[in-house]
Amino acid sequence: MTLLASLLSGQSGMRAANARLAGAAHNVANASTPGYRRRRAALVTSPAIRLGGSVRGTGVTDRGYVRAGNDIVSSRRVKQAGLSSGASTSSRALSTLEAFASNEGASNMNTRLDAFWDAATAATGDPSDVALRRQLLSAGNDFGRAISGVTSRLREGMTAVKEELAGVAVDVSRMLSEVAELDAVIMEQGGRLSSGDASDRRDQLVYEISEMMGLDYKIADDQTAELYLGGHVVSAGGRARSLQFEQDPTTGSVSLYLSSGDGRVDVTDTLGGAVGGYVSSLEQGNEWISDLDTVATNFADTINAQHALGFDSTGTAGGDLFTYDATDPAGSLSLAFDDPSGLALASQSTAHAGDGGNLDALRAVESQITVGTRTTRQALSDWGSAMGSSVATASLQSEQQGYIQQDLEELHESMVGVSLDEEAARMIEAQTAYQAGAKVIQATDRMFSVLLELV
Repeated sequence: MTLLASLLSGQSGMRAANARLAGAAHNVANASTPGYRRRRAALVTSPAIRLGGSVRGTGVTDRGYVRAGNDIVSSRRVKQAGLSSGASTSSRALSTLEAFASNEGASNMNTRLDAFWDAATAATGDPSDVALRRQLLSAGNDFGRAISGVTSRLREGMTAVKEELAGVAVDVSRMLSEVAELDAVIMEQGGRLSSGDASDRRDQLVYEISEMMGLDYKIADDQTAELYLGGHVVSAGGRARSLQFEQDPTTGSVSLYLSSGDGRVDVTDTLGGAVGGYVSSLEQGNEWISDLDTVATNFADTINAQHALGFDSTGTAGGDLFTYDATDPAGSLSLAFDDPSGLALASQSTAHAGDGGNLDALRAVESQITVGTRTTRQALSDWGSAMGSSVATASLQSEQQGYIQQDLEELHESMVGVSLDEEAARMIEAQTAYQAGAKVIQATDRMFSVLLELV
């Protein structure tokens, strides 16, 4: 019976060596496969058997394959992928918005504003001169178009961002569904080599999904992935939810929802990753437009209030010089009329040729505080500086998050990556072990032959 134990040991040793060789060969074949994690055969000592008064070992048992890596590092890497992607997406989106507005930026708005004040100064030479009046109207019209142009181009850039965001939401839902399918395969296959391949693909998808929407992630006892977003379960136990994009047709605001049975949960403010970066850039874009709305409204109201105190060429009291839609001031700022005679530059209803009293009062608005504690020009300059500062800050944050991500990637790769030199050495070890197991069986076979001859 001790010879039987030796046979079992030799046989199990050959199986174990074959498993080690298969694992090393699989590693070599996938050395450059994205997301692949190095495999090792999980070998444990087989239960001993009692023969008479002694105990004999029976060799080794192959428990399947174990993937290299550290769950804590993997979880941190996935979470950081969302933070890094969110920062880089926000930086890229804000740079895009800045580029859309650059042709009609703050410097151009101030240039047009300066031209308006210069035209007003020129008109003091002869307030009744039609050509000078027309020049003043033209300059005012150019200023209004400069502000509305910036607003229009910002909205154009935000539309492009929303289109990208809608596409990402579709991709996330598709990938979450694939994660659930792979988890079902993993539960079914257990510890076989093929289940490790499914786990690799699943983990790669989880990483990419986190880049898109930001996730908290952990591996359950059955080796399936549990994905969370702000406390909400996104995928677990082979079941996944979908991400839905929605845009308000009236306001243009965007919202994102997780499916929840027959309903849904608003996760717009919870999302990270690229989606969160897009959402934050849209919020920043809306803030920039809101600031321009304030500038346009205060400027127009101040000018209109003063213009109403003067009289035009016919002696009629002045009305509004600028007009705007209250729901979109910056995007609609324009002149209220284009007839030069309608300019209320006189301070008296007689409006004699040299009367430019109200024109002087209009010119004084240039140095008046119209937006908080600033003049209109200062407010526009600050607006441009704030935009540049936001873009620069986003770029710096993206760079910083990128460094953290790079460190985690290097740490992860050192744990899971395949070294061809190491695998070559392991294949030689497996080959030697296989040959040794074969020799155990050969020796045991000869001993059996001798025993049979003696019987």
